[in-house]
Amino acid sequence: TMPVAWRDGGTCACGEPITECAYWSAVHRRWLERVGADPVPRLIELQERYERVRSLPRVFTEGVLTRTKSFDEYARLLGALFSAIAEVGGKRVIVDSTKYPARALALSRVLGVRLRLVHLVRDGRGVIWSWHRKANVDLDGNVLEVAPEDVVREMTRKWVAINLLSSLVGRSVRERSIRVRYEDLVSDPDAELERIGHVLGIDFSRVARGLVEGEPIAVGHTVAGNRVRMEGAIRLRPDLEWQEKLSVGDKRSFWRRAGWLARRYGYAE
Repeated sequence: TMPVAWRDGGTCACGEPITECAYWSAVHRRWLERVGADPVPRLIELQERYERVRSLPRVFTEGVLTRTKSFDEYARLLGALFSAIAEVGGKRVIVDSTKYPARALALSRVLGVRLRLVHLVRDGRGVIWSWHRKANVDLDGNVLEVAPEDVVREMTRKWVAINLLSSLVGRSVRERSIRVRYEDLVSDPDAELERIGHVLGIDFSRVARGLVEGEPIAVGHTVAGNRVRMEGAIRLRPDLEWQEKLSVGDKRSFWRRAGWLARRYGYAE
């Protein structure tokens, strides 16, 4: 998403266009120093090839089982970008909030990247409600209509596919991965961050205390993702509105199609 933001003139969470943000401008300069000609258009092409849901078999065949010139170019450009981010930010850990399992697997094959995978699962009914609320809310925050059955069916299909593929990638990196339920994280951040910290080798106790006490989380220079990133700072709080407001029909539709997987994650009908 970052190269796309550069191409399309996206806005950084600091409020500046990404092309004018001092942080991302410095990253872009360092990136150019490493790879030469402007890498943005080519990396976008390669991301389309290797980072979509449908790309996972291709990453296995071209980046894991063997190495093609195309994948090597992708890895070189992406590795140089992460190196530039680490150098400008002065951090040893970079958080990539991708939703695509293929990108996670591809990153595990990039030289210089020591991938740690956090597979964050949310109850699919909450995912359906979140999408529907975002797409069908009026100025007063009222949901306008019940989600069409085809939308619920499509969102359920995506929920199943993304989580199954994420589990597959998690097994491929074994001890370097962990699954965390959203509901557990927001209800007991101390315990869940301790689990995550064990995999990452990081002590999150201070962060956990801040979350429990309601301290805001600085957004920093995020260039893509949820619209709340533009608020400057966010607080961790449960979003379980779907339990009361998602229609009974939509809940049943999801469970009929995906309950078998939801049960594996500890969810109940």
